[in-house]
Amino acid sequence: MKVPNRFVCVGVLAVAAIASVIMLSNSSDFHKAAVSASAEATTGSSAASVSSVAVSSRMTAVSSASVPSAVQKKASSVKAKPAAVSAAPTAAGGLKGAALVGNSCVEGLAMQDVLPEADFYARVGLTVQTAFTKTAAGGTQPVMQALGSKKYSKVLLEFGENELGWGSTQAFYNAYAKLVDYVKKVQPGAKVYIQSILPVSAAVSQRNVDQENNRRIEEYNALLQKLAKQEGAVYLDAASVMKDADGCLPNDAAEDGIHLNRKYCGIWADYLKKHC
Repeated sequence: MKVPNRFVCVGVLAVAAIASVIMLSNSSDFHKAAVSASAEATTGSSAASVSSVAVSSRMTAVSSASVPSAVQKKASSVKAKPAAVSAAPTAAGGLKGAALVGNSCVEGLAMQDVLPEADFYARVGLTVQTAFTKTAAGGTQPVMQALGSKKYSKVLLEFGENELGWGSTQAFYNAYAKLVDYVKKVQPGAKVYIQSILPVSAAVSQRNVDQENNRRIEEYNALLQKLAKQEGAVYLDAASVMKDADGCLPNDAAEDGIHLNRKYCGIWADYLKKHC
């Protein structure tokens, strides 16, 4: 039987309408799914971000808690800077358990308080001979006797400035050897150091009062090196860091050209800490 054309058209239109409805339905589901997926992705991203912040905060808290505040401050304050030379040390401990024995140069070192950890047995005008008979500044016993009242790990000797005018260098050498032997007797466990005589200014050297000149000082220092070797002591050439280009004490080191100011006492102290 032949179907009229109008029914065919109606059928085609019906089929097309049904197909459109199906497509719209699928499109709506797809849109909802896309929206849902997008929402889930956004929620997940936010959660991940919150989680990341929480972890980061926790790590910061743990890091801060596990590092002492003093260390954190120190680390934050570290900056690259040129190395500076310290004129006067501030940290104690370099010569803990040490005794410094000698003349007015040593007394000046004590007065400037650049080695607060050390003990001092010193007196103006003290020599290798009078150290057995005269007391230290503020003391009640002769220097050598007082030195034996306490045990030390190091004993640093500074003599010679007041002996430059002696007529015999051999007499100085023998007297110093006697003093070193006594130190080893009363301080058997200590290391003994013999320090060089410090230079004087050019002006003092030229005046040459009681043969106090830098040429004479060099002669005596050569004897001290020999004595240290003979006695098994350590020779400390502190004079090497106190000389200008001409081998003299710099003009800004001491008002009288002999006794060091605080800046140069600090340089001396730094040398001792480094080599003892």
